[in-house]
Parts: sequence; C-alpha cells; structure tokens
Amino acid sequence: MQNQILLYGFGSHAQAVLDLRFAFKNQIVGYVDLVPKNNDYQLDFFKVDVISENSSRFTFLPGLSYFDNTTRDRYARIIGELASYKLSCPIIDETAVVSKTAKIGLGTVVFPGAIIGRNVIIGDGCVINSGAIIEHDSVIGDYCHVAPSATICGGVSIGKFSLIGAGSTIINNIVLDDWSLIKAGLAISDKM
Repeated sequence: MQNQILLYGFGSHAQAVLDLRFAFKNQIVGYVDLVPKNNDYQLDFFKVDVISENSSRFTFLPGLSYFDNTTRDRYARIIGELASYKLSCPIIDETAVVSKTAKIGLGTVVFPGAIIGRNVIIGDGCVINSGAIIEHDSVIGDYCHVAPSATICGGVSIGKFSLIGAGSTIINNIVLDDWSLIKAGLAISDKM
C-alpha cells in the first residue's frame, strides 16, 4: 500500500494543486496546518503533531501554500526533523508537456500548460506555474518559482530560491545566481 499524502499548509497554492489533474490525486487525504480551514475538497485536517506521531503513514507535500521559496524549504526541513522525511514525487498536471529526458525533483509541482523541454533538470520543491516554458538543457535550482507564462530559453541555469516573474523571458545560456528575482515582464539577456 502506498503512503497517503498530506499537504503541509493549506493556502491558495496548495488548494490550486487539488484542481490539477494527475495520477495519484486520490492519495491526498488531508492537510496539516495550525488551524482548520474551510475547504471544498473534503480533506481531513491534521494538527502539526501528526507529523511526528504518524510519520510512517504519510508522505508530505510541504509548503505549497507558501508563495515564498525559502518558507517552502524551511517547512520541508521542519518535517525532516520531525519525521522520517519523505517528499512526494513531483505533481505534474496532465496538460503539461514534459520531455521524457527531463528530470523533475521531489515535491515540485508543474501546473497546466507548462512546457518542459529536453534534458531540463528541475530541483526539489519548485513551482512551475501555468503556461511557463523551460527549454532544452536548462537547470532550475531547488525551491524556485517560475511564474505564469515565463519563458526560459535553452541552456539557462537558475540558482536555488529564485523567482522568475510572470511573462518574463530569460535568453539562451544565461546564468542566474541563487536568490535571483526577475520582475514580471522583464527580458534578461545578460548574466546577473
């Protein structure tokens, strides 16, 4: 029997995941948060202490409710300290186009209409939002957020904890350092 999945945090991104179409959606049985929240998904609420008490029963999808990349990472580490830490496999909406040669990290979510090209590597805990395009041979570090309709051309390397704004474009072979922030609609053609 496969472990059941709990969302750690139940904000807007976590709820958006539940609107995606993916194979193991029925394994998501609840969410962990400080207080119960209204939800239309008929998910069970678990207090934070469920992590240490029942860690063998669950796989966790941490912190998607947190827009901030570092907060997602921090909650993943907290879960790791409290339990035999297990991130869920990536969640990829069935309308996303993902090359068979792409590698997508644990706990990463790929939203509808995203395109991920040949030999792309995406780290753990990333959000690849609706309509984002990541072209061939690009590398996206852990806990990055690629916002809706951003375009990352071929051979780009983006450091961990970076945010690529909606509608922005990163031209071929650019290297962005950790913690890069690319504002919405910006075109980047030089190393930052």
